[in-house]
Amino acid sequence: MQNNNDYDQVKIQQYQRNIFSGNLSIHKDKSISSLHFLQFLNVKHVSVWQCENVSLSSIPPTLNRLTVNQCTGVDLSELKHNVQLQFLDIKQNKFSECRFLRTLVNITNLTLINNNLENIAYLRDMAKLNSLIVHQNSLNDITGIQHLKKLTLLNLSYNKIVDISPLESLTNIEELYLNQNQIVSIEALTSFSKLRNLEIFDNYIQDMTPICLHKNIDNWNLYKIGKQQDPTHQHLCTSLNHKCIYGMQELAGRFKHSSNCRKIDSIKRTIYYFLVQIETNTDIYFSKINDLFLQLNSYGTDQ
Repeated sequence: MQNNNDYDQVKIQQYQRNIFSGNLSIHKDKSISSLHFLQFLNVKHVSVWQCENVSLSSIPPTLNRLTVNQCTGVDLSELKHNVQLQFLDIKQNKFSECRFLRTLVNITNLTLINNNLENIAYLRDMAKLNSLIVHQNSLNDITGIQHLKKLTLLNLSYNKIVDISPLESLTNIEELYLNQNQIVSIEALTSFSKLRNLEIFDNYIQDMTPICLHKNIDNWNLYKIGKQQDPTHQHLCTSLNHKCIYGMQELAGRFKHSSNCRKIDSIKRTIYYFLVQIETNTDIYFSKINDLFLQLNSYGTDQ
């Protein structure tokens, strides 16, 4: 049976030539059982892809970036002592509980894509986080996120989120992605004055006026912003459309003295997508949206 020293020597010889600028990728290595050998290599970032039953308990203290993707039989709780980590990426490991992250308070960039998380309460003490991506999980509760004041990028797309009120105090966010959730109100985004990129398509939003006065947004993706939970509620659809039209008028009016054609084109796309989803009072909205297009076109030619 191979002892630890022999194992380390074999792995050192196997991987030392694969290190580039301190980065090492370990991919589909069926013989790997431990990362202890990394202590003898000069690595800063390690990616472990599609490996089985590998122990994470012996990661060297010099390692500050770790990626663990599509690894079965891995005990992620073994990471809890690696407080030196600053970048952590865990994709497609299908874990549903993130208690182990509670002690990793030095992480600035955290990616948790395609897992089974329902809440992120254990992230509340990760006050150094600048970037948080919890894309494609089962989130229905984002309580605790309000403590992450340094966040500038947040991606919570493809979850089951209804209430985004915990985001209200995160006014340093510049990039926000909330696509394909069950969000009804975006009132929490009213004070997001630093927002540059916003994607909230495929939700149940009834009023987009809270974001109408944000002057810094360059990229909008609001397709299907007001999809209906129940198409029989025609009065809700009508109310929603009136509010969205009003919001778009406010957006259009902001660019009367702007030379930013990129923003104007973005709003045109938003209006077009909105037109596609209208199901009631079609003639009224065609007329209003046509007026908006003419208005935006005139802004583009008056510069």
